[in-house]
Amino acid sequence: MLYLILAVISSVTIGHLLNFYKRRERKVPILQIFLGNYFVASLVSFYFAYPLETKPNLLDLGLGFIFGTLFLVNFLIFQENIFKNGMSMSVSVMRLSLVIPVVLSIIFFNESLPIVNYIGVFIVIVAFVFMGKSGGVKSIWWILLLFFTTGVTESGMKLFDEIATSSNNQMLFYLFSFAFFVNLALIIYKKQSLKWKYIAEGLVLGIPNQLTSFFFLKGLITVEAAVAYPFVSSNVVLLGFITDKLIWKSKFSKSQYIVFGLILIGVILLNIR
Repeated sequence: MLYLILAVISSVTIGHLLNFYKRRERKVPILQIFLGNYFVASLVSFYFAYPLETKPNLLDLGLGFIFGTLFLVNFLIFQENIFKNGMSMSVSVMRLSLVIPVVLSIIFFNESLPIVNYIGVFIVIVAFVFMGKSGGVKSIWWILLLFFTTGVTESGMKLFDEIATSSNNQMLFYLFSFAFFVNLALIIYKKQSLKWKYIAEGLVLGIPNQLTSFFFLKGLITVEAAVAYPFVSSNVVLLGFITDKLIWKSKFSKSQYIVFGLILIGVILLNIR
């Protein structure tokens, strides 16, 4: 269970680092920070994928490019949401987006799911209705955009399992490598001069980003997946909410507390298998 707790802490730390970078400097060159992050991700994923089990092919490289680009776009939307709607709300919505791969699994892969998952989907819808009326969300459109892009990105993991010919580790190497190069291309296109300060901050960001997956996979060795997934997802939402109040002094209305309660219940139900 210790590894799962560390996975929760690492996941929430990512949001706090992004919030810190954005608050310190509103026009921070976030692409340069992400460049450092994806450099770390590429190296670590290559370490776990080496030696490559499958020769590179067009299908796997294409999937890597598409979802690598989506990962970058999703990260950009996430950091903007943190600034606009708060850290805890942004983290919670990312967890709620699990509803998208769940629904896609039912439609395209004919998967049968327990009734609690359907209840979870319903609670997610109710949470979004309350969210729009709570008054605490500055931009519901940014929230919906984050929900959609995160859900589509997470669905990529399912596609990797279903149609990719390479191992998951190798696919992650493709994904993070393409995210790095697309990121670099955007920096060149914008004619930004690289500053090692921001790249170094990206390297720091890459540490908890990688540790989240590392600790979670370690935790799955000793804890059943049926327990691990709800535990991590619900506690990321809970810890994100608590630390947002303690660190950033965020204030929430009664209706927002209801929204967070619904999110917490929905996330737990969506992760039960």
